Amino acid sequence: MATFKIQIRKDRQREDKSYTVFIRFSHNRKTTYLPTTMVAEKKDLTSSLKIKNQRILDRGEELIRSYRKKLETLYLEINDMPFDKIVERLKEKDESGSINFVSYARTWLMENEKKKGVKNYTTALNAFCRFMGRNVIYCNEFSEQLMRDFESYLNGKPRAQSLYTSAILKIYNDARDHYNDYDNGNIRIKASLRKYTPPKQNVAIKRALSVDSIRAIMNLNVEEHTRAELAKDCFIISFCLMGMNAVDLYSITQYDGNQITYNRTKTRDRRSDQALMIIDVPDIIKPILRKYTTQCKEGYVFNFSSRYTKYEDFNRALNIGLKDIARRIGLDNIQFYSARHSMATIAANDVRIPIYIVNDMLCHVDERMRITNLYIKKDFSAINEANAKLIDYVFGKQKATPNEVAKDNGE
Repeated sequence: MATFKIQIRKDRQREDKSYTVFIRFSHNRKTTYLPTTMVAEKKDLTSSLKIKNQRILDRGEELIRSYRKKLETLYLEINDMPFDKIVERLKEKDESGSINFVSYARTWLMENEKKKGVKNYTTALNAFCRFMGRNVIYCNEFSEQLMRDFESYLNGKPRAQSLYTSAILKIYNDARDHYNDYDNGNIRIKASLRKYTPPKQNVAIKRALSVDSIRAIMNLNVEEHTRAELAKDCFIISFCLMGMNAVDLYSITQYDGNQITYNRTKTRDRRSDQALMIIDVPDIIKPILRKYTTQCKEGYVFNFSSRYTKYEDFNRALNIGLKDIARRIGLDNIQFYSARHSMATIAANDVRIPIYIVNDMLCHVDERMRITNLYIKKDFSAINEANAKLIDYVFGKQKATPNEVAKDNGE
């Protein structure tokens, strides 16, 4: 009688101290071990090397069921078939199960390397592989329940829950379109996952800081020529310039001492107005800006591109500095994008600036007005007047104390 069992072999420990997971197959007093793509780490095993990770056990049971189905196709032949021939049959891969999702995903990433946000897809794939415990994952393993389990694995990281599941779902759907021939009924990847919807993150709640926290950042004393100083200055600049993104701040080319003119990088290529912004620079940040106007690259207004040859390095320095600032003022975390979210939230909720003006301050487009906007010359006076009110509201009052800042942590 043929039997299967999921098992760890003591003699097959890997260099990193983990173990390859095997399926032990026995028939007519003969035994062999069928390797799987799964890897068990120390935390997945008992002291006697018994597997305790339920995910590995569940996947092992799936493999055993697939092996049993292959044996069922042999009927009575199995009794007369040599053991090694049976093993060969078990090792045969059906076409639908041989599509390696990770291999396809990596090819997809290379083909889309210039796609905006591709790094998020790479990070999502790495997280998915950690979740599965291996780097070989077949498309026929996907199910709505698997995606929900991946979502649970990311619990406590709402942005990752939304972003990573969306990225994996996108690549998986592209794989289905690539391999499936719908016209001729050749469906190699069957599961559609259409009933699974990635969670949506309320980014405003997560990223927006209170007025007191913005004031605390502004009033924080930091050492000169440090990442903390750079992060503090750029965060305040962004907040005061209607939430300017770091990539735009890095590459500013037009500043006459009173106004900054730029085209928002994120949307300029898909808008008829090239996402143009003309912002009156508040007096409160002019001294800060002057700190970064020396030794600039030709064509650039500020020296961020001289200090950091790549935008990614500049952004990394900001994030490191913001972690230091968060620790100093008693917050769990601060993201650079929080300046943008905080600006919009405070403007709308505290200063009571109309939403449609906040929308323009963010350089967003109201889809209902897209055609109308083609006929109207853009006027920036309304958003600049609103920004002046916002700056006065936030920085025209007393300093924030650490106790007030603690409110952002829910203390």
